[in-house]
Amino acid sequence: MTKKVRLSESALHQLMQSGFVHMDMSDWREIPYSITNSVSYSRATADAVFHMISDLYRLEGEKVASYTIKIFDMGCGIGRHAFYFLQHLNELLAKARYHDVNLSYVLFDVSPINIDFCK
Repeated sequence: MTKKVRLSESALHQLMQSGFVHMDMSDWREIPYSITNSVSYSRATADAVFHMISDLYRLEGEKVASYTIKIFDMGCGIGRHAFYFLQHLNELLAKARYHDVNLSYVLFDVSPINIDFCK
């Protein structure tokens, strides 16, 4: 990345559009849905993010409360992974008493059919 641009104007967005814009719900027969939307995968991903947040607390201390940790779920589909991920991450944060973490979780998909389905 050479300059700041809106996500919708980024090279990453262009890649997403070229690969996924024509996909719809029926394409999940070909995509490994059982892997990308499993509770185990979501929990493992939340565990990894929790450990990064824990490291941030260890390194930055109370300054973490002034940060916003941004997570982009690229190609989120209908958001099943997001649901399980956030549920587990919130449990981990509460157990560790990290109550001042500011999270911004952005669900992002480019398929108009998936977006309409979620509305």
